[in-house]
Amino acid sequence: MTGDPNSPLRVLIVDDDPAVARFLKVALSNLGLRDVTTAENGAEALEVDVGPASGIGLIVSDLQMPKLDGIAYLRHLKTLGYQGAVLLMSGADSRLLKAVEGLATSLDLRVLGVLAKPIRQADLVDALRKLGPGTGGPRLPAGVDVSVDELRVALQAGDLDVWFQPQADARSRRILGAEALARWRHREKGFIPPSTFIPMAEENGLIDALADQVLVKAMTAAKEWRSGGFDLKASMNLSFRNLSRLDLPEWIEKQAVGFGLPLDGLVLEVTESSVVTHLSATLEVLMRLRLKGVGLSIDDFGTGYATLDYLKQIPFTELKIDRGFVNAAPNDRTARTILESSIFLAHRLGMTTVAEGVETKAEWDLVVELGGDAIQGYALSRPVPEDQFLPWLQAFGTSAPSS
Repeated sequence: MTGDPNSPLRVLIVDDDPAVARFLKVALSNLGLRDVTTAENGAEALEVDVGPASGIGLIVSDLQMPKLDGIAYLRHLKTLGYQGAVLLMSGADSRLLKAVEGLATSLDLRVLGVLAKPIRQADLVDALRKLGPGTGGPRLPAGVDVSVDELRVALQAGDLDVWFQPQADARSRRILGAEALARWRHREKGFIPPSTFIPMAEENGLIDALADQVLVKAMTAAKEWRSGGFDLKASMNLSFRNLSRLDLPEWIEKQAVGFGLPLDGLVLEVTESSVVTHLSATLEVLMRLRLKGVGLSIDDFGTGYATLDYLKQIPFTELKIDRGFVNAAPNDRTARTILESSIFLAHRLGMTTVAEGVETKAEWDLVVELGGDAIQGYALSRPVPEDQFLPWLQAFGTSAPSS
């Protein structure tokens, strides 16, 4: 691998689609890789120094591009003596992708894999694991070897916990609500990261059972908060697979009535990329949930491929701005512009905003300056176990955000 192994890895993204490049840049930033250069095609990429002294140890390249396509660019990398890793991506069929991967390998390039578009964060993380330690690479969730059967047993036994990360009014610091986050502490293997068990649940028909448990525990907690004098919203993420369940609106309504909770005290978060990819399968359920008063939040805004048309079709009430833009905004003009534009757009569409991943007072202050409504992140609090959240609320008072 090129460069100093103790220095953060430099990355070059080569793609002619600005939305894809933006998604990758934010996704890599979230993994600690913030030194990222972009090029719109292979010809432009050839102008970027990728030699050993450049520090570029990872190139993420599309295959289908104007002027100079990805396959031709790979040949040039071979000629240039590039020593780093290559991660390819394309919307082409799987057989072609496999053939291109073989071609790149035959050129003695270190190929981490070929990702099909639209790219999923989990697939990106899996590919980046191949970089290995000592490369200045990304901060990846630790891999844990667990089986589907172990997850199934944990769900049946109710072993999954829910932690809560609070959200506060950006100006007054008043707590508005909290996001419910699924956590699994295996009885023998310890903490299992969500990046491991949530995709496993999605791919093996367990995501509805997981979502049901999180929702019930979130409502149980919200009822306890109300008894303690805190009338807060409870939010949770839904998979696009949950949203293909036609009885979901009625099931949620039944649970809320049973807990004595108003439906407008619940916010369901859906990632931008899942909405775009599965719009026809989810639109009916989203609209029926909204008719019942449930809040709808578009999560990780700015990292997917949504257009204004999608925001017009779906009655979202909240827009959560991805942490990558929030973290970079104080020192990056482009990220600041995206943050400001997202807040403006949400307000013009009658939506409130939540800035995710706020880690410093500078980031919090900028959200206030740009007119953001709410914040969520370590500057306010890390996620708190369910049984500790009410005491946290009682102790929070009007304490200032940490720097």
